[in-house]
Amino acid sequence: MKRRLLLFCTIFLSIFVLGQSAVQNTKSGSDKKRHSLEGSHYIFSKSDKNEKQNYRKLNSLYAKQIKSVYAFKQKLDSITSESWDATSSQWGNYDKDVYTYDANGNNTLDIYSVWDDVTSRWVGAYKDVMTFDNLNRITEFNESEWDADVHQWVNSYKDELTYNMDGTKTVSIESDWDTDINQWYVAFKNELTYDINGNLILYIGFNWDDVLSEWAFSDKDEYNYNSKGNDTLYMEYSWDGTAKEWVKSYKTEYTYNANGNCILALSYSWLANTMEWSPSYKSDYSFNTDGNDTLNIYYHWDQTNSKWIGEEKDDLAFNNAYSYDALILPYFDSESKDIFNHMLVQLISYSYNMPNWILDYKSTIYYSATDISEISGIKTGNGINVFPNPASEFVSFSIKDANGSYSFEMFDQLGRKIMNQTIQNDFSISVQNLSKGIYMYRLHDGVKLYTGKLLIE
Repeated sequence: MKRRLLLFCTIFLSIFVLGQSAVQNTKSGSDKKRHSLEGSHYIFSKSDKNEKQNYRKLNSLYAKQIKSVYAFKQKLDSITSESWDATSSQWGNYDKDVYTYDANGNNTLDIYSVWDDVTSRWVGAYKDVMTFDNLNRITEFNESEWDADVHQWVNSYKDELTYNMDGTKTVSIESDWDTDINQWYVAFKNELTYDINGNLILYIGFNWDDVLSEWAFSDKDEYNYNSKGNDTLYMEYSWDGTAKEWVKSYKTEYTYNANGNCILALSYSWLANTMEWSPSYKSDYSFNTDGNDTLNIYYHWDQTNSKWIGEEKDDLAFNNAYSYDALILPYFDSESKDIFNHMLVQLISYSYNMPNWILDYKSTIYYSATDISEISGIKTGNGINVFPNPASEFVSFSIKDANGSYSFEMFDQLGRKIMNQTIQNDFSISVQNLSKGIYMYRLHDGVKLYTGKLLIE
């Protein structure tokens, strides 16, 4: 089964079980063959991979809409994915997501399409509509499917979210569409509990019992954190209606490096017959010196031979000219900063065919230069003088109404950071050792952001 980013993503998307830095992969409860932004590291995920959790947990845990704290101009517009054809040795269209935002930068619409090889065109498959309140919190997620017979979108799934006084999401009510009577019927409820630091520590899922007309326990998740706020242990339980007790079913243990990046996730399944944990999946995450998650390798446990077997490998590429704070992203989870440390532009996935890794899937993320200076809560910096430009020896910067120090960064055309320093108001930099070409600079003080291009002759 191919994979899809809704980053997202379904990185998305996403709707996401929040570890703190790592989250379980999940599958749609309505058996949608889609992909999702399912965690802070693994946003492109196979819909048939690690299908242990229900999609409703994703939607019950929508994070706050993620917006840049700076006035910047890079908005994630779409993600197009291709599958590798080994016979012809070329990439072919597979699926794509197109995102729409409102005036406040909230992702309000996601159209997911698949490629039709017969007609050589994109065909709509799913439409996700998100509604936000005046505090820019998502209050409803509504998904519909394209009905090719009647040529229209048909209701499929709805999630309504409730927040407490401090803005924390505490309850979600999920409904499925009954095509026989053409109305929504309530199916699931999810209750969330947090610690004093705002970390999710308990999730309890309920099914609606039509016979007793009451909510019945379904599943429970528990989260444990270290002193740095990183999720170190995830435990999942299912409800035994006969014994009236919670039964262990799954757990994942997370390991972090000195920078707080999750570098290892080990998952285990509970064996009730032997009353012990058995290895299930392993995920290795590798980060470069810029803090980007550039290589992920996933394994499953071979019970017969007692060893890990490679399953999938992902290579991720970034444009370092744009950091997380310079991006407008869809409704990905609050840990999207882990995967979008800088602008993620491409992911290439390989499947394991012993003893080789074989090309499988490629996702390309597209952004547009967008003026978001009018988005609520974002301050725009527009008072900077840069001279001379073009330049060959030095460039001077003068910031109007500067107050305090600024972080100055400079990038080449490949997005590589070539300069990084802290400066005060008026300053100059030497460009004598730079090759001819166009460079990008960024200046920010945590409130205002100045960006531009330099031509070196």
